[in-house]
Amino acid sequence: MQNKLKQEKGIALVITMMLLLVMSVMVAGFMLSTTTEKQMGGNQVRYVEAMNVAEAGISEMAARLAKTGAIFIGEKTPTSANWEARVLNTTSLPTSTTTLKYYSSIQTGMADALPYTVSTVDGYDGKYALSVRYKTDPAQTGIYYYDISTGQQSLSVGPPFNAPNDKSAPVWVIRATGLVGNVRRTVEVEASKNILTCNVKSAVNCDQGVFVTGAFSVCGHNHPASIDYGEYGARDKGSNPPYCGSPVGAHELCMRTGITCDEAGCLAGIATSGGLIDRPGSGNSNTMSGDPPTIQDPAYAVKPIWEMLGCADEADMKRKYRVRTVSSVAELNGDYNGFIEFTNDLDVSTLGTSTAHGVYWCKKNFFGRSDFAFKGMIYGESDFDITSKFWVLGACVAKGDVNLAGVGQPRGRGMHFRGNGDCLYSSEVLQNELSNGTSAGLKQLGWREINL
Repeated sequence: MQNKLKQEKGIALVITMMLLLVMSVMVAGFMLSTTTEKQMGGNQVRYVEAMNVAEAGISEMAARLAKTGAIFIGEKTPTSANWEARVLNTTSLPTSTTTLKYYSSIQTGMADALPYTVSTVDGYDGKYALSVRYKTDPAQTGIYYYDISTGQQSLSVGPPFNAPNDKSAPVWVIRATGLVGNVRRTVEVEASKNILTCNVKSAVNCDQGVFVTGAFSVCGHNHPASIDYGEYGARDKGSNPPYCGSPVGAHELCMRTGITCDEAGCLAGIATSGGLIDRPGSGNSNTMSGDPPTIQDPAYAVKPIWEMLGCADEADMKRKYRVRTVSSVAELNGDYNGFIEFTNDLDVSTLGTSTAHGVYWCKKNFFGRSDFAFKGMIYGESDFDITSKFWVLGACVAKGDVNLAGVGQPRGRGMHFRGNGDCLYSSEVLQNELSNGTSAGLKQLGWREINL
């Protein structure tokens, strides 16, 4: 009996020890599982954070491509297919070259900067620099353009690289890498400018009669934005200036006399619902160029500015664009650029500068009293009165009469040019200035995650 009891006690001890062993294994396994899950959870958090950081880098580059001004990155007109820009988190930038440009991040100097780029391109980490380049063919002989009206991309071989039409813009490839701990996630985005509506029919658009005298040139060819302020060809290219369709160097320029632009696909030089009176005379050298040079159509009517910009009404336009409203030039405080509504007459001689850019919306009359060069659109609710040198790259629109170089014409007849005057159409300038005045940004065409 005693032996039986001893055997049972021995078995109980063995069972207890086995149970303790099993429980120890279970506890150890649970602890290991908890640690592993915690590590996995930490990696998953870093994985998600790295993607968010990469998207932040895409956002900085997209904003800087879409705007003009101090933070702008990009080219106004593509000149090289292998162009690339890199953004680093430092002010000590490598030397830029013709095709490779370096910029400081908008976060440079911030203690809590998001790690979507690096501070140097030396060594292995250089490939993680925030960058943008053109989408090209493998040989880098052409640049892809996106047509917002069709949703299609096409290749332009160059240089020069010419947009197929005024609804097309180059395709950019933006690359950003989120660096969080030991996790690296890289995103590439294809994007293009979000082409904005600007329904102009010619370089000079008018609801009334147009009167032409003096030394004035109007051209409806689609000139590039790279033309310098005041440049018009004969002055800078000597005895052999190009006509509109033959680019020389970085520019496509119009002659003021002689050769004119009549390329198919150009806009008209002047579109008017009233009469066109050409008054050549001694010392006058008018050039009206385009396809056709002029349009005289009684049914033609200049649309309100908000309709020209594809908006439902004035309030809709002011929601879409950053419009400054002033009653006098003094209210601009020296900043003469941007989308500006002038509620009274505008005399540009009081601007104190010979160059400006943007959209000038004049609710009354527009006056020029000194040398004035402008990139963008000038829209006058009434008449133009220009009494000195005047130069516009973009478009001029007048609800009232237009008088070109009309010395002796009564004030109120419109656009007076007493000296040299030029109005050259440029859809690229109009797009640049409209984009700068809105939050429309870029149009994203594609997104993918890649491994570097």
